[in-house]
Amino acid sequence: MRVEVLTVPDCPNGPVLVRRLAEALAGQPDVQVYQLVVTAEHEAARLGMHGSPTLLLDGRDPFAAADVPTSLSCRLYRHDDDRLGGAPSVQEPDDATIRAEIDVDQRFIGEDYAVTSPESTATIRELARAEGVFVGPVYTGKGLAGLLDHARAGRIPAGSNVAFLHTGDTGNLFEIPEVVGHISD
Repeated sequence: MRVEVLTVPDCPNGPVLVRRLAEALAGQPDVQVYQLVVTAEHEAARLGMHGSPTLLLDGRDPFAAADVPTSLSCRLYRHDDDRLGGAPSVQEPDDATIRAEIDVDQRFIGEDYAVTSPESTATIRELARAEGVFVGPVYTGKGLAGLLDHARAGRIPAGSNVAFLHTGDTGNLFEIPEVVGHISD
C-alpha cells in the first residue's frame, strides 16, 4: 500500500498526521509514508488534495466527501466525539464510515435469485473472448457485469486499482445454454 501525506508549505497539521500514521502503522515496516508539499491548485487537483493535510491510500482519500472540491486550504477532520481537528484520529473507522464506503447497486441482481441475466451473459462472453477467463453465470457474472458497468460509466476513476473476487460458480456455466450455447445435440 502506498501512503501519502499531501500538505501545503508549513502546514502545522502535516507533522501531526505523520506522527499519527507512524503510531497506526507501528509493526508494519513494509509500509512507507511519503510526504509531498503541494504549492499549486492544479497540483492539488491532479493529486486529489482536499485541503492540507490530505491522506492518500493508494492514491485515494478515504476521508473525502463527494461534494468537497480539491484545494490548498486548511482541512478539518471530524473525530468520533464530534470535535474537529487538523488531522484524522488514529482510531479505526466506525461502522457508519465503513458502510459509507460500500456501494450496493442492485440493478444487476436480475429478475430472480439464481437466474442469469442478459447483462451477466454478455459479460461472461466478453471476458471469455478477451481474456479466456470463464466466470459463473449467476452470482459472479452479475457482479462482474456491475463492475464493468461502473468502470465504463466513470464511477470507478481511470487508473484505479480494482480487485474482483472470482469465487467460482463455474459449475453452472455449462448447464445454461444462453451463456455458452448448446454443447451437445
